Amino acid sequence: MTQTDFIIQNASSYTHEYSNFPNSLIKQHHFRNADDSVASLINEITDLKMRGLYDQATKK
Repeated sequence: MTQTDFIIQNASSYTHEYSNFPNSLIKQHHFRNADDSVASLINEITDLKMRGLYDQATKK
């Protein structure tokens, strides 16, 4: 199979590649209720995300 044949046979799977992007800008949220009582949790989640441990961060 040539590269052209592969593209032709699989083109339909790429037609909606960008369809999940939003049509407008995503608004930044400001969490006003975040205070020192939750700062340690926020820092822990941020640290986990920075280390690539996304699954653990989502369980906090």
